[in-house]
Formats: sequence, C-alpha cells, structure tokens
Amino acid sequence: MIAYMDTPSGISGDMFLGCLLDAGWPVEELQAVVDGLGIASESWQIGAESVMRGALQATLANVQAAEESSHRHLGDIVEIIEGADLTDTVKAKAIAVFTRLAQAEADVHGMSVDHVHFHEVGAVDAIIDIVGVCAGLEALGISQLYAGALPLGPGWTNSAHGRIPLPAPATLKLLAAAGAPTRPAPGPGELVTPTGAALICELATFEQPPMAVQRIATGAGQKEFDWPNIARLWLGETLGSPPSPPSLGGTHGHSHT
Repeated sequence: MIAYMDTPSGISGDMFLGCLLDAGWPVEELQAVVDGLGIASESWQIGAESVMRGALQATLANVQAAEESSHRHLGDIVEIIEGADLTDTVKAKAIAVFTRLAQAEADVHGMSVDHVHFHEVGAVDAIIDIVGVCAGLEALGISQLYAGALPLGPGWTNSAHGRIPLPAPATLKLLAAAGAPTRPAPGPGELVTPTGAALICELATFEQPPMAVQRIATGAGQKEFDWPNIARLWLGETLGSPPSPPSLGGTHGHSHT
C-alpha cells in the first residue's frame, strides 16, 4: 500500500497521528507502542476523538505529557528508542527523524548536534509523535509515503528561546535541507511544526503518485482556524509505473524525503 499526505492546513506530529488513527490503526496499539518506550506511565496519556474542523469530521489525537524539568539531548532520545520494544525498521526511521531535527536545531542556533537541547521538541509528546507515526505507518502496511507542497504562513510564536518568527527557523531549515516544495498558507499561524516537517522530510517523497485511492483518513489539528485545520492521508495502490522512490525513508527531499 502507498499513501499520499495532503496538507491543506499544514502538518504536525499529532495531525499525522490523527490521520493514522483515522485510517484504522487502533489507539490501543499506539498506547502499547508508547508503553514499550519505557517512559513512566504517569507522565503521558493518549486518546483519540472524533471532532469537527469547520464542516469536516476528523480524528484528533490527544497526546498529553507531563512537563519535564530536564531537556534531552539526541543521545538520550536515541537510547530510549534503541531500548524500546519496536522493530528495527521503526527504530531506524524514528532515530533518523530525530537526527534530522537535531541537525536543523543545531544549524539554527549555531552549535553542534551533540549540544542541542530538545526543549519543547524533546518532551515526551514529540517522542510519542515521532515513534508513533513510524510505528503506525508500518502497522498499516504503508510501504511508500508521498506528500504535496507544504503551506507556510506568517506570524510569530513563543518558544523556549523566546519569541520567534514563523515559519519557525528549524522548520525552514528542515524544508530547505530536503528541497521541499512550499506554497502560501490559507492564513497566518504555525501550520507546519518542526516535528511535522521532520517527519515529512524524512519519510516522504515530495510528489503526487499515480494511484488508485481506496480510502481517505483525516487528522485534526489542535487549533481552530478560519478554515478546516486538517491533514488528509490518501491510501491506496500504485497505478502504472510509480515515480520511483526506494522504500519508505530511503532517499529524501528533492530526491526523496
């Protein structure tokens, strides 16, 4: 099976998870994946609910994590993932996403990858989002992922480093490194988060494949905008000769992810 991520209102880790849950991946399986990470059970909670975004129904992935006083480095996160009850493929993909994210943060802040503190991104919810998406794609049997141009809007947001312009600097670095296609957003706000960008840039090929669409899964964003804040995952089979990426997570950006 192949899938195409359609992002009319951008992408974040939880929107991606919402799509996978809407596609039929049981939330209990996501919870079991997180259980296998060895993170204290009292520090996280995961649920899914059907919500309306504008006139459209979508699945909202509710990932709630306790605030943490410590910031993790890439090595800490790799250790958690490598020690988890996951397939080698899921481990490799999740580590690759976090490594891509760490490189972007290092470039933005002028430091080495080893010194990057993951602040918001290193919190438990980002680990859940990234590992969960990699595990969910495998569980649903999606062998190749594609994506269209990502919508970027103006504005400002607050971060651990203070007020920063949108798109977030790390998001732009990720998209530039992957040669990702972008387009104007339907309005202002953070539509593509660093976590969402890292997942798409690592796991997807930026093109729309010829495909027989069999079902559509819709994930909801947390925020309400003047338009439906959703992402749509088209699932189906390849038609004719597909574009030609290797297996999921192989190449990247312009050439792949």
